[in-house]
Amino acid sequence: MYRGIAKAGLPVLFHTGDDRYPYSAPEKLLNLIRQVPDLIAIAAHFGGWRAWDQSSKCILPENVFYDTSSSLMFLTKERALELLDQIGPHRFLYGTDFPMWTPKEEIARVLKIVGLDGVKKKVGRFSMGMKQRLGIANAILGNPEILILDEPANGLDPQGIVDVRNMV
Repeated sequence: MYRGIAKAGLPVLFHTGDDRYPYSAPEKLLNLIRQVPDLIAIAAHFGGWRAWDQSSKCILPENVFYDTSSSLMFLTKERALELLDQIGPHRFLYGTDFPMWTPKEEIARVLKIVGLDGVKKKVGRFSMGMKQRLGIANAILGNPEILILDEPANGLDPQGIVDVRNMV
C-alpha cells in the first residue's frame, strides 16, 4: 500500500510518538521509511506526542515532515524551539486539532493562560488590564500560528505590563 502511495506522490500523516501506544513510536516510522524510501510522510505532534525526548533521538529523514497539532500547549516554548532547531523549521507544518475540545474547554484553557480563570465579573466591569487579557485570550483561541498584538500593554499599570509581557 505505501509503495503505491509513494508512487502517486501522496503524503501520509502518521500519529507519532504517543507514549501510550508502542506502535506509534518514531522508530516504527523510521523503519517504514527505510522500506519505502520515496514515501513522503508527516510525523504528527512534533514527531512524538508525550514522547518528545524519544522523538528527538530518532530524527527522521528529509522526506519526513513534522506537524505541530496538539503539541504546542504541552511543550514548553524552549522545548518547542529546541525541536524546531534540531529538525529544521523547513520541515514543519503548522497545524491544529482545533476544535478537538469543546468550546467550553477551549475557553477555559485560554482564560487560564491569561489569568482570568475563576473571574466572576461581567466584562463591562473589567479593569483595563483585564480587558487586555481578555483580548489576548480571544486572540489565542485555536492556537494560531502567528499572533500580532498592537500595543497589548497600552493603558496598563506597571504590574499589568509585566504580566502581559510574561504572558506573551
